[in-house]
Amino acid sequence: MIAKLSDVEIAHSLFREIGEESLKKYFLNRLEEKGNPESRPLIISALTNLGGLANEEIIDLYANNLVETVQVRKAAVMALGQIAHKNLEPLIKNQLVEALKNLLDDNNIEISSCEASQLASI
Repeated sequence: MIAKLSDVEIAHSLFREIGEESLKKYFLNRLEEKGNPESRPLIISALTNLGGLANEEIIDLYANNLVETVQVRKAAVMALGQIAHKNLEPLIKNQLVEALKNLLDDNNIEISSCEASQLASI
């Protein structure tokens, strides 16, 4: 009898097979293509889950990119909040909080509201 793998086991298996760097390149290429706008927030989330703090600069660029869609910018803001929330080192956490605070004055109310919500949760 062959045991059926769970979705998580399949994902872990694929991750091991593909490798973190290859997966990161794939996600970055997808973001640069600007195609399929519905998937872009999911890609931001995947980059956060994949590398966390290591991808903070990339995620911050998308949070501050005024040409980017509101959905992608909100996903990036939430990702920064998630990274800050998980990080226990005070200096890094403070830097992430400052990055979030800088977007409180954003002209888009959805972005500034998302920022405020992330700051309140940290």
